Amino acid sequence: MWGWPGTRLGRRAVTLAGLSLTGIVLLVLGFALDIVEPADSYSDSWAQTVWGVGIWACAVGAFVTGLIAIVRHRERARLVAVSTAVGVLPLVLLLSEIALGKF
Repeated sequence: MWGWPGTRLGRRAVTLAGLSLTGIVLLVLGFALDIVEPADSYSDSWAQTVWGVGIWACAVGAFVTGLIAIVRHRERARLVAVSTAVGVLPLVLLLSEIALGKF
């Protein structure tokens, strides 16, 4: 079923994934239009660090709420599955940064 999720947690997962993707698009547009210069390190620009942590937190929140909605509340909307998959990406990227020793 492609429709909007039936559970409250499913709707929250979709909302959090949307916020995460919107934050990424705004950040990429800011870099592409030369509004913001990319930081060289995590401590170089506190605004970018806070923005990135916000994006990461929304994505992880989408993963957790989507997983709970799927497992506990039997949510079957595909939007929730996509939101859960979007939430997995930052966790995988963080683990790869730690494994490469760049974190």
